[in-house]
Amino acid sequence: MSNAAEYFAGTDYNNSNSVLRVQIAAVPGGVTLSFTAVSNRTYSVQYTPGFNPIAWRKLVDILATNATYTATITDPNTNRFYRLITPIQR
Repeated sequence: MSNAAEYFAGTDYNNSNSVLRVQIAAVPGGVTLSFTAVSNRTYSVQYTPGFNPIAWRKLVDILATNATYTATITDPNTNRFYRLITPIQR
């Protein structure tokens, strides 16, 4: 990532362990996606059913808060590809 992209994601470009990482786990009735939501940052979780053609759709927006926390989203559909972007995409 570029330094600008690192800044917008709230990660530290000097620390290779500081990354925007999503963990996905299968749960009864769907999947959960979790990631560290950095304070004062907004995020969009998007999905696509396939890559031919790629058509990203919004699953949910995560609004900014004044504290860093672990955001967790549950999706009942298990047949999707996901991406996390910051800031929120309209």
